[in-house]
Amino acid sequence: MATLLIFDEYSDREDEKGKPNEAPTSRRANYSEIVWQFRERATRGANPRYQQRFIDTFQEYTDTVIQQAGDRQSNHLRTVDEYFAVRRGTSGVKSSLALILFDSDFDISPDQVLDHLVVLELEICATDSIITVNDIISYNRQQARGDDTHNLVTIIMHQYRMGLRDALQFYTFMKA
Repeated sequence: MATLLIFDEYSDREDEKGKPNEAPTSRRANYSEIVWQFRERATRGANPRYQQRFIDTFQEYTDTVIQQAGDRQSNHLRTVDEYFAVRRGTSGVKSSLALILFDSDFDISPDQVLDHLVVLELEICATDSIITVNDIISYNRQQARGDDTHNLVTIIMHQYRMGLRDALQFYTFMKA
């Protein structure tokens, strides 16, 4: 889980081509070692099907992170619906859920249970809840550093032309 958070922190500081917006640090140089250690430890004894599920969800995550970087670079603000479509990927929730399976002793076929329509809908609901809480909590920090184009509060304020208080209130009614 920490590896995903570190990746997220570094990717927030890059453009869509992976070029950092700031000078490299020794911490950045250690990231490849962190990823290698993560892979070695996480895959030890893990079901190959669950490993593939993680790889697939992580690919989706990195693809949407690249989209986010492009939006940040061009200062593009999406609509609420467009935002959720991308943000569900950049949240890393799917990859985190896939990691949980690594430590399980059961072997269920993903298309029997994990890809069932009800389970997928629950995953979307959980992801949206995590996104909104994260975006509300991180709004002030992100807007202070000029990095709020991928924040639900900013998106609502822009799309519906309202201030911060009204946007937060709007969100409450939107989810009711």
